[in-house]
Amino acid sequence: MEDSEVPEWLITRQGDAGVVAKKMPRQRMKGQAAPPCEEPNLALSDACWARLEQRPPCGDFYEQEGRCYVPIVEKKRLPTSVKE
Repeated sequence: MEDSEVPEWLITRQGDAGVVAKKMPRQRMKGQAAPPCEEPNLALSDACWARLEQRPPCGDFYEQEGRCYVPIVEKKRLPTSVKE
């Protein structure tokens, strides 16, 4: 896993309108879902991504090979034990 984390704007919904494009990381980011990925998401660089219809410039999103992608945030597991 890379040192980078899933961008805070994915959780807070506050984007960075000044960014033209972000290069897709080579490894899974902290907080990003790992394969197997749920349809229609894609496994790229050992991580789950959603490909967008939007073409570059990608703004807040990540770009790879002329396409825009957004990382899929991993689902948090529900607690399996009960404290008594």
